[in-house]
Amino acid sequence: MKNQLIFITGLLILFQSTSGCTDLTVFPSTQTPEPESTEGTYDGSVFSEPVILITDNNGIRINEPDQVIDCQGAILDGGQENGELISVIKTSGVTIKNCNFQGNTEAAIGIYESSYITIQNSTFKDIKKPINMDYGGYSILVKGGDTIRIEDNYFDNNEIGILIKGDPADYVENVQIENNTILKTWMSAAIKCRRCRHVTIAGNDLESNGKL
Repeated sequence: MKNQLIFITGLLILFQSTSGCTDLTVFPSTQTPEPESTEGTYDGSVFSEPVILITDNNGIRINEPDQVIDCQGAILDGGQENGELISVIKTSGVTIKNCNFQGNTEAAIGIYESSYITIQNSTFKDIKKPINMDYGGYSILVKGGDTIRIEDNYFDNNEIGILIKGDPADYVENVQIENNTILKTWMSAAIKCRRCRHVTIAGNDLESNGKL
């Protein structure tokens, strides 16, 4: 099966709900979304891509296998609203890369009962819970599934870092968290793995976090 490559910049991503399911349709946009500014400075780098403001559960939802989400350096901003910026639900073979996440959100990336998931070369900065909620603020939240790889990412000044959580009847297995920089996680651990096994945590730079 061929991977579907989804570019964030320059595409209109439309979500259609039918009988309780959400299908992902991608087609070229007839107009470019209006950026908040023509140029965004982010962690020392300058991106010409627009800031993509995600509001009120209007994030990117993936429930089909073999997808590649390449943000190409675009910034996904949670604003002040509920929901997740990217959700991966009951699927497999998904790669998320080259994204820059910021703002108030339940989770920058939420992974649910999925397998063979890779998150790489992305930045998570100033992730906090929505202002109208008493929970959230996860940089990466994984619940259930197996074979999760998180590598070469940069985290700075987030409420919660990486949380991977199995349920009482089933462990999350085959987790690799490697070569990430995680700085100033101020509400909880930089990395927390509950009910996990076959876990590799190696080569990460962890500084000034609450606890590991």
